[in-house]
Amino acid sequence: MDFNLVDKFIVYRSFDHKSFLVKYRRIPEKKDDKKSFDKIGLVAFDGNMNQLSSREITMPYTERRMDNLDYQLDNQGNLFMLTKVYHDDSSDDKKRRKDEEANYHIELFTLQSGSDKMITTKIENKDKFINKLWIFDSPKGDLIAGGYFSNGKGKDFEVNCDGVITFKMKANGTVYDQFTYDIPVELINEYESNKTKRKNERKEEKGEGAKFTNLKLKDLEVGDDGSIVLVGEQQYIVVRNNPGMNGSSGSTTVTYYYNDILVTKILPDGKLSWMKKIPKAQSGHKGQGGMSYKYLNTQDSHFLVFLDNVKNINLPVDKTPAHHSDGQGGYLTAVKIADADGTFTKGSILNSRDAGDFNLERMKMDSVVKLNNNTFLVESYKKRGEDVLLKVTLK
Repeated sequence: MDFNLVDKFIVYRSFDHKSFLVKYRRIPEKKDDKKSFDKIGLVAFDGNMNQLSSREITMPYTERRMDNLDYQLDNQGNLFMLTKVYHDDSSDDKKRRKDEEANYHIELFTLQSGSDKMITTKIENKDKFINKLWIFDSPKGDLIAGGYFSNGKGKDFEVNCDGVITFKMKANGTVYDQFTYDIPVELINEYESNKTKRKNERKEEKGEGAKFTNLKLKDLEVGDDGSIVLVGEQQYIVVRNNPGMNGSSGSTTVTYYYNDILVTKILPDGKLSWMKKIPKAQSGHKGQGGMSYKYLNTQDSHFLVFLDNVKNINLPVDKTPAHHSDGQGGYLTAVKIADADGTFTKGSILNSRDAGDFNLERMKMDSVVKLNNNTFLVESYKKRGEDVLLKVTLK
């Protein structure tokens, strides 16, 4: 993924890990992004660092009118770029009042191996606002794109989600099998308070639609049969300005939230297999810390591993999840989702404050390393400057 690194080269691996692409950007000749056209350099290498190709491509639109969403290098060395192309110089998602459509469309740029000519394919999104799109290679060779969309109605529609979008792409830039899937209000209302349910019902009545708020795409898994599993998580930040006392300047509190998870499986023929909401309520003040989750999968199951409040193990669907505070212990928890029908069970792996003879601290989901389909390692701080590695096997 493009992390918008500063003064660094961005590297993309092919799906089979046998080649990679280095991307760089030339310093613009004009400082005005309304008049400047990006010039992108692309240098491909094989696994022995032998240079395969070197190309510089001038983008067809000005910087102001482009917002790159994702890149992918396939096994044949073809490069794919998904981009938002704005119809105006706002570089901001909004609706055109005349026809109630988005002020941008999605384009796929395809640069085939050995060619300097960019193939452009327009992807119609019309009244759907694309919040996030990722592209992945598939076992059959074609690429698959997946992400979330909004209907453009309501407050903060740019970050709130009404459904899932997927489509497939061939090496020549042809786009096919484009599907969208609405998130049912019944699913959105699971594990919510009565107050939130009433708000969602009013949104449905007004035609605005209840939304899965602040949903960020985190994982996209393509199965050997061409099926797709998308995993997204509610993530947002709240900044509070606290007034000072007796003339003092006051302070600012930043709280990071990592809440419910949405897991969606789509069959190879484009039909929706299942969609599930996994309840979770985490917050902390030091960035991600030990929050969020780790996704693992086997041939017949999907696992989500995260730190949780033990009260949520047998949580009824009509109750809200108990809160977990980052850095305050917690139970390392696993949710097992059946690949066939989406039914899931939840269980505790261990209590981080009572793991054998010691407490576990600073356990981070980013430090979880998958060993095989159902076994992983997680690193945690023990005491006195010592770390410990835990090996966990999921069943």
